[in-house]
Amino acid sequence: MVVLYFVVWAMLYVSGDYRMSVALGFTTAVIGGYGHNWVHQPQYRHWAYMGLDVIGLSSEGWLREHIL
Repeated sequence: MVVLYFVVWAMLYVSGDYRMSVALGFTTAVIGGYGHNWVHQPQYRHWAYMGLDVIGLSSEGWLREHIL
């Protein structure tokens, strides 16, 4: 999903087509959902860095605000 995120982002940047922004939104939502779930599980928390930080959210901030 992260690779797909970068591919769709690059396609949006190059083409400027509004449909790519919809695809980017769906991709970002899926990545954010996975990142959110990984924050809850300590053994997988390192995956939250890839899931949330890539899309502009802070996984450490999310952990502090959401769980603690």
